[in-house]
Amino acid sequence: MKWIGIALLAIFAVILLLLVLPLGVRVKLAQGSLEVYAKAFGIIGVKVYPMKKKTPKPSKEKDKKKSEPKKNEKKHEKKAKEQGNASANNEVKPEKPSKVQKYINELTFDKVIDLLKLAAEAVKGVFRGFYVSNLELHAAVHDDDPAKTAMIYGGACAALETVVPMLESAFRIKKRDISVYPMFMGETEYQLDVSVMTVPIRLIALAVLIFIKWLKINKKHKAVQ
Repeated sequence: MKWIGIALLAIFAVILLLLVLPLGVRVKLAQGSLEVYAKAFGIIGVKVYPMKKKTPKPSKEKDKKKSEPKKNEKKHEKKAKEQGNASANNEVKPEKPSKVQKYINELTFDKVIDLLKLAAEAVKGVFRGFYVSNLELHAAVHDDDPAKTAMIYGGACAALETVVPMLESAFRIKKRDISVYPMFMGETEYQLDVSVMTVPIRLIALAVLIFIKWLKINKKHKAVQ
């Protein structure tokens, strides 16, 4: 019994640790290559894409030949059962509306407005639950025409001046390193390295809060009806 208690405490401690410590994804993008890593504790990373290709094991032809007659027999039996069931159930029974359909039928305009407000609050809370621990973007723009290179460079700088503030308003960015420069000799190059993290317990707390508010909305409009 003592060892069982210790094991349960250890499992509980591991689950609590996973809920409290940051988990996330790291994406590395460059010319023609994409790598995705699952991150834990902000340090440990495991590559999830691209995965190593497994070599398929050669299948034995004898096993296939033996299994084919059995499969055909099962198919014939299944078809016979389906035909029997179809003939037995010629009378079409009226379908009962599902719980989702019942909920939709009970919706009123005021309730839809309340649900939309709740959905907006949930989306805003989800965005706040994530943060960018690292954002690195380095790009060198090039065109055969030097004048076009300068124009592309100016357009890229203007786009970043718009996009970066939008990202900062949506996410908390802890560290960022962004640079764009014109390359009059060579080719266009770019490299993106971004890590998005979250603390799972914050998302769970948000889900519980949204669920409670959803129940309150249902109760409020049920009382009005």
